[in-house]
Amino acid sequence: MAGDYVTFLLDLSGSGDNRAIQETVAYRRSSRQPETAFVWKVTCDVRGKVIIAGLADEELCVIATARWHGKIAEHKQVDPAVPTTFQWELVETALRTELERRELVLDRSREAAVSNAELIEDDVLDARTARAPVRKAEVSTVPIAMAIVAVGTTGELIKRMTARFCGAVTGKSGSQVAMVGMFDLPENRSPVVEQ
Repeated sequence: MAGDYVTFLLDLSGSGDNRAIQETVAYRRSSRQPETAFVWKVTCDVRGKVIIAGLADEELCVIATARWHGKIAEHKQVDPAVPTTFQWELVETALRTELERRELVLDRSREAAVSNAELIEDDVLDARTARAPVRKAEVSTVPIAMAIVAVGTTGELIKRMTARFCGAVTGKSGSQVAMVGMFDLPENRSPVVEQ
């Protein structure tokens, strides 16, 4: 079930406090695998069971397990030298950060969805715009996975291109936060009747 897990790849050779690779963070089981020995897969379930896996002879193997009680506890290691104290700290910092993000996403996704009719009544959305063509996109390069519904045009945007998006969170779409809005493009700034 979505939200029962926090899974991510941890870049041991990265920099910064939180070395979780953001585009790999998922709040469900994930089949993502590390591609190098310097990246570990970290999974924490709803009961606080933590599993750390890494590559050994190009096979994914469990390196260590632990319990999460607001911090790493009761850890067991296959090799007493791995993870080191520093590596446990990296896991703990990343796990704390991603668990906090998960709680924010779950709290936000429990809010009631706002309908187009309510947005039109509140003068947030123009009735003509509400009937404009709708484009859907999945964003996975942000810390929180979102399902975006873009009203209007997406212009010449392509995957991984940077663009400004103005919208409002409207609820939840599957396991993702849903957002409705519009890309900040010249063709979306003119009224629909002129297009």
